[in-house]
Amino acid sequence: MKKKSPIFTIIIPIHNGDSTIKETFDSILKQKKINSVKEIILINDGSTDKSQKKIDIFKKEKKLNIKIIKHQKAKGLASSFNQAIKMAKTDFIILTHQDVILNSNLALIKLEKIINKNRDIFYIYPIVCHPKYIWNKYNFWQKCLFSRYVNTKHYSPIEKFDCVNRQKLIDLGLFDEKHFRTAGEDLDLIIRANKKNLKYICSNIKAIHLHNKNPNFSFKDLVKKEKQLAETKGVLLRLYGFNIPNFRSFFREVIFIALFIPKINIFATLLLIIYIIGYNWRMYPLIFQDKKVFLLPFVNLYLFVANITSSTKAFLNKKQII
Repeated sequence: MKKKSPIFTIIIPIHNGDSTIKETFDSILKQKKINSVKEIILINDGSTDKSQKKIDIFKKEKKLNIKIIKHQKAKGLASSFNQAIKMAKTDFIILTHQDVILNSNLALIKLEKIINKNRDIFYIYPIVCHPKYIWNKYNFWQKCLFSRYVNTKHYSPIEKFDCVNRQKLIDLGLFDEKHFRTAGEDLDLIIRANKKNLKYICSNIKAIHLHNKNPNFSFKDLVKKEKQLAETKGVLLRLYGFNIPNFRSFFREVIFIALFIPKINIFATLLLIIYIIGYNWRMYPLIFQDKKVFLLPFVNLYLFVANITSSTKAFLNKKQII
């Protein structure tokens, strides 16, 4: 007997995604077998830019059943995803962000093939790419943020066109919106899934992360993003101890503690100097275009302290809030 082809719900939380959301929508519309998408749920999570205008234009797309949730105030990714997941009417849901495009139009077909081979699968994730041509379009401060990711590929569930078995996700308890708001809910979910021995696999679909094309991305935005990520690791450490997938990201805390330990503090000081000079090494060729490159060691020292402070606060508060 021929297996019934899976149908999907696509869920996209949107918060001030004006600079990228149209490209995300267009990428979805180009997919072959788009008729396998029963519904698309868009959550406007308190946007203050022109995101809603672009959502309304997309809503007129006659090929798709598009539902819109509006939040007057931003509730965050975890809460937005959970609200839409509960509304979804299909067995499989696709979770993606407002800043993701796909490198081919075969993504839905690939997902269908994987699910047909294994209906018991819990999670299917893509290869998240950060190509240099995207990085080249960023302004200075956003280049700083993503300099260490240029031309890298991320093999992990991070909600960038991830396909999930809806019922298994509900049984697992959905995303943890009690402890996570705008980051970390994905890593937390995988830790819990591993404990239940749930199956997940890479789809080999390439998802390109655009992030943010706002030309006004500022130093303040850079600091906010770094603090947000720092909070994530602080909460995860509090919840799960050292058994977390991003433990290597605590190298700043290790250096900081080592600075106060006799005999190794000289070595720690050397590592700190290497960090503040070399953390954004890809930025140095831009010195002839932007003199702000000279500020990078001071910026990195500031971010070093801000990162440790934020992760410590989040560890103590047991909550990611930025």
